[in-house]
Amino acid sequence: MALPKSEPRRPLHLAVGNLIAACGGYKNVAALCMVSPENVNKWKQDANGNGQVIPLVHLQTLLANVGENLTDLTLQNAADEIVQEHILNLFHRYAYPTERVFQFIELLQGQQIRRAIGQ
Repeated sequence: MALPKSEPRRPLHLAVGNLIAACGGYKNVAALCMVSPENVNKWKQDANGNGQVIPLVHLQTLLANVGENLTDLTLQNAADEIVQEHILNLFHRYAYPTERVFQFIELLQGQQIRRAIGQ
């Protein structure tokens, strides 16, 4: 049985906009990532419109900056939203009841034994 995946509360570009604001604004982020301020402003816009999705290398730079500022709660919350809602939430798990797994293993073992003795 698959556990349901929930949709993120807000689009990625809005969460990235909060992270940029918490990092000190688009000029500070542009200097940190060594890109132009126009590029940083594009990350805060919807990629379906005139915006651009933040490249992974720059997202890693911002998250490393978050790791250096552990006392800034606003920055931590903005990073947590991106990591939890937009990265980790994309993974899903399957849960199987334990007794069903053991029954399936016994079934497979029984079939292998029958094949070995020629039945």
